[in-house]
Amino acid sequence: MLALYPKLDAVVKANQNSKYKKAYNSAGKQLDKIFGAVASCEDLVNIYTPKFEENKQDTAVLEQIVNLFDKKSCTDEELYLMASVELDKMKPSADSKYGIGVGYLKKEEYKKAIDYLSKAVEKLEDNEKLLKAYEYIARAQNKQGNYPAAKQAALKMLEIDGSNGTAYLLIGDAYFYGSKSVGENVCEKAGGLWAAIPKYNRAASLDPSLKETAGKKIGYVKAQFPKKEDCFFHNMTEGQEFKVGGWINETVSVQVK
Repeated sequence: MLALYPKLDAVVKANQNSKYKKAYNSAGKQLDKIFGAVASCEDLVNIYTPKFEENKQDTAVLEQIVNLFDKKSCTDEELYLMASVELDKMKPSADSKYGIGVGYLKKEEYKKAIDYLSKAVEKLEDNEKLLKAYEYIARAQNKQGNYPAAKQAALKMLEIDGSNGTAYLLIGDAYFYGSKSVGENVCEKAGGLWAAIPKYNRAASLDPSLKETAGKKIGYVKAQFPKKEDCFFHNMTEGQEFKVGGWINETVSVQVK
């Protein structure tokens, strides 16, 4: 199966737009299901490292490695990044830049990741990969502390898929971590905290797999709420409607400890 999968997968891809596309797409899903139960990232590294060393100039082999490692979520592997870099030298494309961007993200080299992923989204045609690219950009921007840019990338995700829970989670993170960048006093600077909670709740309602993560984040946010007396001093009371300005630009309710 490990040896045959790349060849069979190539046949499926070659026929995805043929008159038999429904049959090939169905076969492709079954193929992925079987392969997923067989191959580990370690298996792929062991199989493809020698192939990579012997075929660094062969774009077909490089594309095979990049696509397979991406499909199997083995993008943490060094081989994935190396193959993506070589492929981009030989055959620059949105896919190769996407691969390099993901590789750098996994290595926590966020600036390089953003640079490559930003180039990739300009030409990516696969909506699923485009969605992931914007997700990775948002994550990297949050890590870099560029919260407005993280929000913009997450909004791009919602343009592609309006019910994407991860996008709302990432916007919540941007509001949470970037809250202090908006406002004039300790209470106003909590506006991002108050704006984050509805985003986390929305994420959990759209994607049940995010419910536990969103719940924990809400707990962290509430722990940062200002004290009642701090807000009272600035003529703000619990439950009062408040417009958070700047890049957050949300209307929320004042909440205190």
